[in-house]
Amino acid sequence: AAAAAAAASTAEASAADASGTFGGGGSSSKPRPPARPLFEWKFEGVGIIVIVLYLVCAIAGATTNTRLAKDWEAAFCASGGVFDKNFSLMGADGWGPTAGSLLAKEGPNEFKFYASGRRFCEGVMVTLQLKKRHDLFHVVYDMVYPGAFEPDLCVVECRMNDECVCPGMLFVLGDVSAVATLTENWLPVKALTHVFSPKGDALKGGAHMLSQYMKVRAESSELAADV
Repeated sequence: AAAAAAAASTAEASAADASGTFGGGGSSSKPRPPARPLFEWKFEGVGIIVIVLYLVCAIAGATTNTRLAKDWEAAFCASGGVFDKNFSLMGADGWGPTAGSLLAKEGPNEFKFYASGRRFCEGVMVTLQLKKRHDLFHVVYDMVYPGAFEPDLCVVECRMNDECVCPGMLFVLGDVSAVATLTENWLPVKALTHVFSPKGDALKGGAHMLSQYMKVRAESSELAADV
């Protein structure tokens, strides 16, 4: 009887151990790891900050370029300005930076101006190609590598009437370093033109003195003085 009772208790203990092991109720069970949050600042927060910075840069950059275009228009296209004195019709068709503007806005950093109505000249097209101040990548890259992109440019294209321009006439106007580079690298400029500095009769005829930063080379002094 005693042996049978001991065997029964041993069997119950084994069954209890088995139930604890396979039932998951023992001390050997591991806690489940916590679930990842749906939002983490180290990822989503950085993305939100970049988007906000890009929007701020786009608005501020476009506003700055628009202000520069308006300042250029006020300086050169207003009543009594250089274009008003030389052309009878001014203004480009398109959506300008402001209501009633003579400029046409081609993009956040590009504006165009057109004028016509001058003797010997079909018209002039001025393109303001400004820095991409609205582009965060360009702004940051330009801060790290200054001068990597083109500066603000004002490109003037003047088309003369074919019957009023003699073939083969050469005229160069630009800043001193650019004219020097062109003269060195392009033989016709070096061989056919000379530096023009208006003085004497040329000034009496209406020619203007040049800025110290600019240089003119021309095949004909008369052509340079007229232009």
